[in-house]
Amino acid sequence: MFILNINPVDKTIVLFYRSLFLYLCSVRCRTINLEVCI
Repeated sequence: MFILNINPVDKTIVLFYRSLFLYLCSVRCRTINLEVCI
């Protein structure tokens, strides 16, 4: 990972946005194009 030395708050925010991004990607995949998801 590109993140090495950050405080716990930043790490939590980064993980939150990453999971949110992945969630939105999977939702978009399922609704628009299922083949892209695989």
